[in-house]
Amino acid sequence: MNGVAALLALVLGALVSALVALGIRVIRPWEVDIYIRLGKFMGILRPGLHWVPPFISNVYRIDLRTQVVDVPKQEVITRDNSPVVV
Repeated sequence: MNGVAALLALVLGALVSALVALGIRVIRPWEVDIYIRLGKFMGILRPGLHWVPPFISNVYRIDLRTQVVDVPKQEVITRDNSPVVV
């Protein structure tokens, strides 16, 4: 009976540690996460280490880094009627 209780405690401990590990979220300095639990907005997760309850929560990641876009040259006319290439 003692061996069965030890095995049960080991399995239960493994399940609890797996549940805790599933909920850990690491947010990088250049991103924020939107935290939604059961369809309700719960808040914004800032950079750092957070724990979110698994299976009932959704986390959407947003990248805050600047995106560079190549824009072709354009010719415009200023207020004083002088052409400028931008």
